Amino acid sequence: MIFIDTKYSNIPDFQWRDYKNALSRSILLLLPLKEHQYDKINMYIDVLICRLYGANEFFKFDKDILLIIENICGAKYELNKENFDFSIYRKLVLDAYNTMKRMGGVSDV
Repeated sequence: MIFIDTKYSNIPDFQWRDYKNALSRSILLLLPLKEHQYDKINMYIDVLICRLYGANEFFKFDKDILLIIENICGAKYELNKENFDFSIYRKLVLDAYNTMKRMGGVSDV
């Protein structure tokens, strides 16, 4: 079994892979949440960003997680602009998802 080194201990790689899959689904959910005008989408994004910051610290400040945080923050910024552009929002969300996929172990949704 392969283990991943974290801030507090080592965890089996399958747990990290499972976590990345769950996080990837949470990122992609941003698209239908906006399309269906979910009224608490800003809160959902804030919680997602907090989860990413926590993962970033737990996994010893992975540069890819910082890039995902940057894209999600950008998507939230675009979401709240007066002249919102869904294509920019979508691109930022998909960039975050694709970064997660590049990290490996993420199943196609």
